Amino acid sequence: MTGVLADARAPSPRADLAELSLFAVFHLNLAFSSIEEEDRDAVIARCYWPLLALASNNGPIGIEATGYTLEEIEARDAAWIAAFRDLLKTGKAELVGSGYTQLIGPLAPARVVAENLRLGNDVYKRLLGAHPTLALVNEQAYSGGLVGHYLDAGYRALLMDWDNPAAAHPEWPADTRYLPQRALGADGREIAILWTNTVAFQKLQRYAHGDIAIEDYAGFIAERRGESPRALCLYASDTEIFDFRPGRYRTEEKLSGDSEWSRVSAAFAELRAAPGLKLARPSEVLSLGAQPNARPLRLETAAHPVPVKKQRKYNLTRWAVTGRDDIGINAACERIFRALVVRKKTSDADWKSLCRLWASDFRTHITEERWKRYCLELEAMEAR
Repeated sequence: MTGVLADARAPSPRADLAELSLFAVFHLNLAFSSIEEEDRDAVIARCYWPLLALASNNGPIGIEATGYTLEEIEARDAAWIAAFRDLLKTGKAELVGSGYTQLIGPLAPARVVAENLRLGNDVYKRLLGAHPTLALVNEQAYSGGLVGHYLDAGYRALLMDWDNPAAAHPEWPADTRYLPQRALGADGREIAILWTNTVAFQKLQRYAHGDIAIEDYAGFIAERRGESPRALCLYASDTEIFDFRPGRYRTEEKLSGDSEWSRVSAAFAELRAAPGLKLARPSEVLSLGAQPNARPLRLETAAHPVPVKKQRKYNLTRWAVTGRDDIGINAACERIFRALVVRKKTSDADWKSLCRLWASDFRTHITEERWKRYCLELEAMEAR
């Protein structure tokens, strides 16, 4: 299937257009709300090993994982951790940070956000010998107060959704989406921003699932080129949706006989061979920089203080009040936090437990069995 963009029958790529840098970040989360714990081995085999093969054969790519996910993988399949570490050394993969768990920063106390980032970095160093400098904002739920936390944890750039912040800022030039920018935090400090692109990652998903042809997908990417150098995020979403179905929605497509990972690999091979396109590690794209006179951006507004991902329905209340007893479990986590603060001695195990209990995946489409286990764990920690 490779060679579509260079095919003689296809329109010739415009020689006057500048190179388009392409990067991708695959999100790994074994705490995914709709995945039962007994299915985690299958996810590693069907999704995470093929991801490493993609990096090895058609990298570089970014791989983002929580510390908890990496600990779970290490306990179940230590060879995967070793293989990932090797890919990091060769530059075929780049580690993108998350924290120890995927918690919603704007809904958690500042101390919990800081502990989550610290504990995540500890796991990255212990298991991978690496300290990521780029982070994917958890659930793309951004607030200005998070900037200082990421800077203090050693990060120099964040990956954040373009569509929702841009919708609240019609004054931003359209080309702003194609270059790294700087975000102004609540404390006056700045951090670099790489934009993720909802339409682009959904196009890759649709191609992988057989909904569109390679010509349509490759053509969409090629059309993003411009007269000056640009960058486009090909993917910044779940890894567990290729060759595996979490069962989250009744509308999920059934698995066909074709390997979806083979189609993803074919797409990356196609883009690698196309003129005017370059696959890069996410950190490489930062060198493009914003326009010299560009001011740091405030991603938030008074009307939209916490921009998130994808459609506007994904707002902060999704994890605050719309899940299964979100108000009750958030309040319980707050009580546990206050109890930890007044204790004279706390351990990393205490903070890990609280970060895990505060994770976003218990606040959406949680399965019945995992909900029961969660409630028992929450009650036990509060009792302590």
